[in-house]
Amino acid sequence: MRFFVAWLVLVVGNMTFIGGLQTRVMQYVAGKHNVYVLQTVLEKIDNKDAAVKALRYFGDSVIQEIKNGETAFVPFSDLFEGYAKFEIV
Repeated sequence: MRFFVAWLVLVVGNMTFIGGLQTRVMQYVAGKHNVYVLQTVLEKIDNKDAAVKALRYFGDSVIQEIKNGETAFVPFSDLFEGYAKFEIV
């Protein structure tokens, strides 16, 4: 009986509080990662135009792989284009 009550408390807590908290933490971490990627690209390539060209090339490569049937890249189809526009920060 104690196990069932503890399990019920965990499920209700996860559905009400922890799920939203997890989403906010993931968004924060993803934003930090995006900033890191942009900073790294600009550090490695001082020329912003070259960095944008490289990011667009990666984006085009991902889109081409999606067209070839690669489903793992679908969530990232517009990621590098956003990086190239320096909008995802």
